[in-house]
Amino acid sequence: AFSINANSISLIGDPGVSSSPMILSDTGVTEFNRNPSQTNMSDIIADLNGQTTENSGLFGELFSDELLTGLSHNQLMYDTLNGLDNLFVFPSDELGRQLSTVSKMIATREQRGTDADVFFLSYGGWDTHSEVLDRQVRLFSRVDAAIDAFHREMVEMGTWDNVVLIQTSDFARTLS
Repeated sequence: AFSINANSISLIGDPGVSSSPMILSDTGVTEFNRNPSQTNMSDIIADLNGQTTENSGLFGELFSDELLTGLSHNQLMYDTLNGLDNLFVFPSDELGRQLSTVSKMIATREQRGTDADVFFLSYGGWDTHSEVLDRQVRLFSRVDAAIDAFHREMVEMGTWDNVVLIQTSDFARTLS
């Protein structure tokens, strides 16, 4: 499960059964420690966090394990997505960038060794108090443009028939 730009409780599932989603930026993944103070800094970090023993304590072991797992996932995602371009131009707004990242992730599913992913995206700005119709027309136009680019990308990749889009709204108010 991947969340773009934000954590989402909807992707967590049952406590202790599934892991938390990986949060990706809508612009991809930033390489960890781009300019290390030493050339072998990743090895040093791995060595320091691989030194736990039976007496290290639960929290120390958990921290080291989570850190090394996170660094490993970061490197895999960075190596997978770095320099990858979309086939079509996506809108440059928030939703367009998020769907662009999802498209790249779908394009790399075989490289990542997965046959199914779940992605959570969020697009705000719908709480309008004035000029409601004009703002909704503008917002829906942006949604249409982003989904159109995503659709064209999926069709070109041959994956459109295997993609499910689900839209929900949690405005927490009733019309009454």
